[in-house]
Amino acid sequence: MPIDNATGPPIYDSLIEEHGDVPGDVRQAAEELQQEAQQAVDFSPVHHRHPSTGRPESSEPPAPPAR
Repeated sequence: MPIDNATGPPIYDSLIEEHGDVPGDVRQAAEELQQEAQQAVDFSPVHHRHPSTGRPESSEPPAPPAR
């Protein structure tokens, strides 16, 4: 009897019903982490941060402190 590969193994459907789509959830989490990592290592001038404060650098001078 031929196996229908379009739906996958029969046990897979029951496992998804019982436990959720774990591989799909892992795949989505990995994609989100990859996007976060790409943003974290983005050293373009738009995202440049001051070395001592870690805050985004601005082209405008900082405002004087209020007294």
